[in-house]
Amino acid sequence: MQIRILFFLVAMAMNLGLQAQAQPNWKQVDEKMRLLPQHELGSIGQLGTFVNHHFETDTEKLQAIYYWLGTQIDYDLRSLGRPTQDPTIEIIILRTFDRRKGVCEGFAGLMDTLCKISGIPVHTIHGFTRQNGQVDALPHAWIAAKIQGKWYLFDPTFASGSVVGRKYVREFDDKWFMVSPERMIETHMPYDPIWQFLTKPVTYKSFSSGKNTGPLYNDFFAYEDSISQYLAATEENRLRQEQRRILLNKYKHTVVDLRLNHLQEVLRVKALNVRIDSFNRASAAFNQAASLYNSYANQRNQHRLDDRAAARLANLLIEARQELENARNSLNEINKPPPDLGRHIRELRQSIDQLSNQIAIELRNIGSSK
Repeated sequence: MQIRILFFLVAMAMNLGLQAQAQPNWKQVDEKMRLLPQHELGSIGQLGTFVNHHFETDTEKLQAIYYWLGTQIDYDLRSLGRPTQDPTIEIIILRTFDRRKGVCEGFAGLMDTLCKISGIPVHTIHGFTRQNGQVDALPHAWIAAKIQGKWYLFDPTFASGSVVGRKYVREFDDKWFMVSPERMIETHMPYDPIWQFLTKPVTYKSFSSGKNTGPLYNDFFAYEDSISQYLAATEENRLRQEQRRILLNKYKHTVVDLRLNHLQEVLRVKALNVRIDSFNRASAAFNQAASLYNSYANQRNQHRLDDRAAARLANLLIEARQELENARNSLNEINKPPPDLGRHIRELRQSIDQLSNQIAIELRNIGSSK
């Protein structure tokens, strides 16, 4: 289950005044991107291939990707009135590309995908922003990319323009290209402090107030080590690590509660899916045992029980008994199942016990008939 991250209004995007870390020649980028045959641009992969063929360095490729997103994708203001749905991030990315419009998830997801096609280390950051001294109540998403061993930040959503009142105004904005972590933290706060890329991470409270209210960690923060550990962890452990670091901030705000609720829901669904997977393995093992028993019964009814047949039929029953043991082991892995799943578990255990008893009887009959 994919929990949808809410989009972020960029009404004040043009008034923030952040300076980009680099000032590309956008005219040259535009001239190369104009060579892209629009009628052949049928997939994200084709766009990524074009970028790789026409731009050499990682920085140039990032310029091309950022420019294409900022000039070809519109902000989907009409999403404000749509009912909430829970599409996967893959669907969000494809819809954004196909419709040439989207919200922050689509912009960031497309840039993430194109960077990966180009072999550029990249990560989509989820967090929140501060506008005119106030923390916005809706989450946002942006991009981090590693260039020549150093992390830089990009906001492809803000690159496309801004929302003023109830109207979207398209206007390419290069101020959010290759921004240093020290500047980005002035307006963009990642939920997980490792994605600040700072040795002294800023607290939520300092960010929201614009004042230094004390460090998040008293010691030097080796964020590269934390990122390496994060990337090596399972998805569940990643979620729990982020959850723990968010709670360390001890900061109450709607936008933080949204993320914590999201993480809790994803963890709940993952835990449920683990239980369901165990139940499905148990069901498959039981069905295999039943199939083996049925094969035994058919052969038992059709053939005289000489020594060779008895041995063959006994092996079928022994295999079936082992599958039943596998089924029991899978069911024993399930802790605290929800009521509906608990009912199915009880029914399956009864079926396992019944078949197990029948197999025991048949094994004794084979032994006594020899």
